[in-house]
Amino acid sequence: MFSYFFKPHLSELMTKKWLGASNAVDTICVTVEDYFNDFARIKKPCKKGSGEDTEGLCDVIEAIAEVFKLTDPSLLYLEISTLVSKHPDIRDDHIAALLTMRGDASREMKQTIIETLDKGPSQPNPNYVPLFKEIIVPTLTVPKLLK
Repeated sequence: MFSYFFKPHLSELMTKKWLGASNAVDTICVTVEDYFNDFARIKKPCKKGSGEDTEGLCDVIEAIAEVFKLTDPSLLYLEISTLVSKHPDIRDDHIAALLTMRGDASREMKQTIIETLDKGPSQPNPNYVPLFKEIIVPTLTVPKLLK
């Protein structure tokens, strides 16, 4: 659908017609903005899934995304502790995997964050539905990396 509409306008770019007086760029920009506005309106209904409430799943994905988006590693503890407070069933191996995937947390930093979080209270909300208990974090060993 997108390529069908954009193809004639994109092929017009970098041509004599485009250098002269073409509105191809304006057409592309207006169309992209229009598509964006359409998709922005349907974003929320898509979160509902097929008849089940998936808001909790979207929240956890957004919380994990915040951990990945964080640019200042010194604020990692705060972001991870927020994630743990909202999702008390998250385990140390989940936290270690998240920090490893970020790539900028040292082994000492990971250990400090995990140890500090282990000391804190974690009273789950009685209505909380565990999300992480079924998620198995595979151990990454050197032989697996060499395959």
